[in-house]
Formats: sequence, structure tokens, C-alpha cells
Amino acid sequence: MHIVPEEIVPVELGCILHELCVPDKVITFDTLNSELLLFCGKITVEKTHKPLQLNKLAEPAQGLSPTTKALQYLTLLQILYATDFSGFCVTNQLVLAIFVALVTHSRSYLRSQIYAAYMRSAVEDHLTQFVELYGDKPEADCDQQTP
Repeated sequence: MHIVPEEIVPVELGCILHELCVPDKVITFDTLNSELLLFCGKITVEKTHKPLQLNKLAEPAQGLSPTTKALQYLTLLQILYATDFSGFCVTNQLVLAIFVALVTHSRSYLRSQIYAAYMRSAVEDHLTQFVELYGDKPEADCDQQTP
């Protein structure tokens, strides 16, 4: 239950945020943190769910710093999904949207073999697209952690 939010989410979000802040330069790291604080101030987020302020942006596939609890990673994922980063590559936005859907579905109960087959196929498609966007290094991490 915690593999997806505590291990996979930070690796994928780390890659997406690195792309957003470093090569694409859509937003600076300091502005990103400010936007996250501002967003959390405008909505009600329980203290245990509120993501910690990021203190550094690691290289892709290195996760996020500081490490936090599963609920905080899931909240961060939802906040980033709800944030409009104009100028961010449409393909990256699509990868993030599909990832949010997969994480949401992975937290539900598998009710049938057809649903399990669909999830297996959807995860494989997502990982293929993720590796195409973010290079070969995340592939090893993601293959070991496929839900």
C-alpha cells in the first residue's frame, strides 16, 4: 500500500519537477516552493497531509528531499496536478495526468481480472512514455517498483 506513494511517487515527481525547473525553466525552484505554500494556504489541508517544503531538487530518479509520509506525497501530487504551469510541455502534463490517474486507481481494490489486466497495460504504457521523456536511468527504478 505504501510502495506507490512513498517510493514511486517521489521518483516520478522528482523527474517531472526537475524537468519543470531545470531544462524547461518554466518555474524556479524557489517560486515552486512559494506556489506550494500559497496553494496550501488557500485550501484546507490537514496538518498530517500538508507536504513539507522541498529543500532541494535532486537529479532525476533520485526522488524528492526531504522524504515525507505517503499522505504528504499524495497531497503534493494532487497539488502539482491542480497547478497550471503555462509553458510546461504538453507531453509532460499528459504524463503527470496519467500518473495521477494510475496512482488513484492503484489505491482502489482490483475487482476483476479484466481490471487487473487494464491496470497492468496502463502502467506499462505509462512507464514506456516516462522512460522516453526522462531517459534510461528511471527505467531501472520504475521496473523494480511497478505496482
